[in-house]
Amino acid sequence: MPIIIDLTGQRFGKLVVIRFLGRDKKHSMFQCLCDCGGLAVVTSNNLRREHTTSCGCQSSRKTIGERTGTHGLSKHPLFESWIGMRNRCYWQGHNRWEHYGGKGIEVCEQWRDDFEAFYAWGKANGWERGLSIDRKDNNKNYSPDNCKFSTQKEQNRNRTSNVKLTVDGVTKILIEWSEFIGIHPTTIKGRIKRGWDVKAAIFTPIKSKTR
Repeated sequence: MPIIIDLTGQRFGKLVVIRFLGRDKKHSMFQCLCDCGGLAVVTSNNLRREHTTSCGCQSSRKTIGERTGTHGLSKHPLFESWIGMRNRCYWQGHNRWEHYGGKGIEVCEQWRDDFEAFYAWGKANGWERGLSIDRKDNNKNYSPDNCKFSTQKEQNRNRTSNVKLTVDGVTKILIEWSEFIGIHPTTIKGRIKRGWDVKAAIFTPIKSKTR
């Protein structure tokens, strides 16, 4: 049985290898992500000998436009959203990859290689300028049943890094408690760091300064 050299994560020109697909009669086949956002299936031989160093992106965006029958669709904000979604999941060089691909988050098969399908879903599910793709459950993949469009403020509130505080069975993130009570979030956070009970940290009024 031939030895399979795992090229996952390695870069060859504009291509980054994202997964092993199997073998044809002679060579190992790998799926690669191009710097332009395009995907390509390349043999290990062509990668290692640098015979293939891109997805053919000189014409890839035109091809997408032709497939959807819409000229200039590659300039649509949803196209950039689609590229960003895939990059976060499959390109280890992305600055947020550790929170997506690094945690095993993927793009569903329906969308992964088909911008047309993603575009149609977006247009039918509330996309408008200024909104971006957001997952309802941050532990699940990008898919039609787990995605919606949100403002940047809504996305910020949905991040896994947000501090969640529970008082009397009610859970809110720190900024929500801050807005509800009217005390700055850094004040609440500072109180908790100093050992305050969570309820007291949130609900204790700030003493007004006397002159």
